[in-house]
Amino acid sequence: MMSDSEVADTASYNRDVLRRFLRNVWPYKRALVGSVFAVLGFSLSTLAIPLTIGLTIDRALGADGRTGLLTAMVALLVGLAVINWISNYLQQIVIGGASQRVLYDLRGQMFGHLQRVGLSFTDRIEIGRVMARLQGDVGALQEFLEVGIQSLGDIVTLLGIAIVLLVLDWRLGMLTLVVVGLATGCYTAWRNIREER
Repeated sequence: MMSDSEVADTASYNRDVLRRFLRNVWPYKRALVGSVFAVLGFSLSTLAIPLTIGLTIDRALGADGRTGLLTAMVALLVGLAVINWISNYLQQIVIGGASQRVLYDLRGQMFGHLQRVGLSFTDRIEIGRVMARLQGDVGALQEFLEVGIQSLGDIVTLLGIAIVLLVLDWRLGMLTLVVVGLATGCYTAWRNIREER
């Protein structure tokens, strides 16, 4: 059973732990910044592909003498698809590689720290609990690194979709956003009711 101080340490936000974690992430800042740019490139190209298809259908198809415009639009669409694929590949490789290197460093530091603790520590604390805590915390940090950066791309994509909807037809865009807001509110209320049971 965990003591009250251990529960308080796990339940509360600890600024020192975050600072130490960021110190471990700092050597890999270039990879993480590159992954942020890859995520943004993937999100923006994902938004641009349907817009390009719509412009191609509206302006280049069915118009006589516009084969040059159609060729340009097809080339643009192929270019966007290539950018989308490359940025998706880069984000998976860079985020995965950087997070694995950060976690490798963290595991090495934790193992070194466990080697330096005194025997009185192992008499007071069960080793199984310590190892389970270490593995759980490292897994949570890995998920935080990978999902946190990809969530940025999801937010950018969602905002971009909302902006595109409002620019194309503001009335239809507002109607769509109201429906999405209502659906989100219903889901949140349903989840809260379910958690209370």
